[in-house]
Amino acid sequence: MRPEFLALFTAILWASGSFFEKQGLRLGTIKPMMGITLRTAAALVVLALLSYPYWKDVPKADTKSLLYVILGGGV
Repeated sequence: MRPEFLALFTAILWASGSFFEKQGLRLGTIKPMMGITLRTAAALVVLALLSYPYWKDVPKADTKSLLYVILGGGV
């Protein structure tokens, strides 16, 4: 698939995820921090499943590259 399509698809899904998160928070049964945590956990599972074929490349990466990617993800 083309990267542009995947970027657009990701943006659409991320925006709709925000909509559903806000609807859930409006009900008032969970606190905002828990909503963010649940949404992030769901995204982590989806990304882990979609990126599974590429996991074999992680051991091949050098430490500096991995550190920069991890720091970028944390920021």
